[in-house]
Order: sequence, then C-alpha cells, then structure tokens
Amino acid sequence: MKDQLFNEVSAGTCYTSRQDAASAMERMSLLIQKLSEIGFSNQLRVTRDFATRTISTGYTIKNWAIDRSIDTDRDLQRNLLLAASKGPYIEDLLEDAQDDFLVEYKFQGTEVFGLGLASLWNTCTVSLDADPAFSDDSLVVSFYKADDVGEEESQINVVNLASLEHLETHRNSLRESLFLDISSGPALLEKAPLFFPSLSFGKSAQSQLMAMTGSEPYFPEIVRHLDVLNATMKDLESGAFAPRGISWSTESQPTLEMYGQRREFGCLDGEVRRFSLHSKLMAANKRIYFFPIVNEQTVHIGYVGDHLPTVRFKS
Repeated sequence: MKDQLFNEVSAGTCYTSRQDAASAMERMSLLIQKLSEIGFSNQLRVTRDFATRTISTGYTIKNWAIDRSIDTDRDLQRNLLLAASKGPYIEDLLEDAQDDFLVEYKFQGTEVFGLGLASLWNTCTVSLDADPAFSDDSLVVSFYKADDVGEEESQINVVNLASLEHLETHRNSLRESLFLDISSGPALLEKAPLFFPSLSFGKSAQSQLMAMTGSEPYFPEIVRHLDVLNATMKDLESGAFAPRGISWSTESQPTLEMYGQRREFGCLDGEVRRFSLHSKLMAANKRIYFFPIVNEQTVHIGYVGDHLPTVRFKS
C-alpha cells in the first residue's frame, strides 16, 4: 500500500491570514482523506520540519493543528496530526534508496524531498495551494546523480495534487497504479478490504482466487471487473444494481432450472444463495458470479472461474 507524500516546498508561500491558512489546510486534509478512499494508506510522509513550516506570518502547521480560536474542522485537524505523526521521514526514505552515489532532486532550482521521493516511487504528491507554481497538476522535477562513473541529469514528471479537481483528473491513473500492488489472487484477497470494501468473497471464490498466481492473462480483467462491481455498489443511491463498463447478464430460466445447483454458493454471512447475475470475461471464457444486496451495501462474490454449463453451453 502506497503512503501519501507531502510536497514540503508548497508550504513556503504564506497565506495572508490565519483563517486563509486554516482553510487551505482543511482543503489539503480533505484531499488526503479522498486519497485514502481510493486506496492510498492513511499515512502522510513528511519532512522532519513539517510541523514548523510557516503557512502564515508567525503561524506554523503545528500552530494550526492545535489552534482552537479559528473556524476550522476539528476532525480534519486531528486526522492530519495522526496522518503525519509517524516516521520514517521523507529524507530518511530517500537516503535509504541511495546506493554508492549522490542524488539530488530540484524543482525550479530548489532542492526538494517530497517531489523527489514521488519521482522515485512513481506516485503523486499532495501540495498546499498558495503558490501558483503548484497550481499545475504535473510538475517537472530535475534529477541529478553523481558516482564514480560521472554525472547524470534528467527530467521527471510528477503528478501534483493541490486540489480535488487535480485528484479527479488523475483518479483513474492513480487507482490503476495502486492495482499494480495486486500481483496475485492471494494479494487481491489480502487487499480486498482496502480496494473492494463493498465486496464479500465466499469460500468458493476465495479458493479460486487463492489459486491464481497473477500470471494468468485474464487476471487484470478479474481485478477490473471486481473494481467495477465495488464502485457500482459504492455509488448506488437508488434504483437497480447495474454495473457499467463490463459485460454482464442474468442466467436464463431454463439454465437455472437445469443447472441451478451448480450456481449455489456459500456466502460469508452463512447463507447459501443461488447466483444468477454474472460478469463475462469474454476472451478468456471466464465468469464472476455476484449477488448484490443493496440495502446492506454488499455484493457477494460466489464464483470466479470457468464458464459454467448452460442449456446452450453444456461444458
């Protein structure tokens, strides 16, 4: 699971008032919360001087975090303190990543640590929004390396999140990058509470996923289908459960009459249900059987495997 990274140099430009600074910290705290919701960890990696960074004249991030005199969301204050309160710090993580060479990262001539680690981890940074330099959702970081062989310089683009609009622009690509951590069926089940909180995997589905190494050509499609099912339930406010972006259907009545028992799967709530709804991985001839219960905000996953027999498809 990827930690979030703070772009420390974005705190170098002061807001005109403490209330403006507080509002900006609220916006950033909400952004951190939203990143957690799409699959990043709750941990915000920061530099050692994070708490003492100035965000308004005579007013630091620590001052804001404990300030009770301003109009701000206390939960966001507390959550940011928790998110940024643990090491290792960004400087340590960068140092650990170096071998026998010197490395330096710069943005517009200024040495940077958060942006540097983001380029190394191939991830994004979270920024405050006062400085126009960080109003862009993509920043160019200069990478300098020196060793016994010589010196090297290159440019790296880093995704920069200074607003919820930036997050929406990059939501899909960030989520896809997180899915790279789902390297196998066992890894999928381990990370399911984070990535697929609306899905409940029955014993049959768990056994099938545990047997998948991740090298199967269709494995990324399984992950994508499960993501769509999870998102459909998460976003459903009213109406029918109707996934979009994947092929799915119900079984015909003749098939249920002839092969219904083959579609009965145990669920984690102790119930054995007859599944009809299923998504189709057409190229691989695989199926995922699912049973949504809207009032419980749960989608039971009963089966992930080969095409089951139907009236038209006998084997």
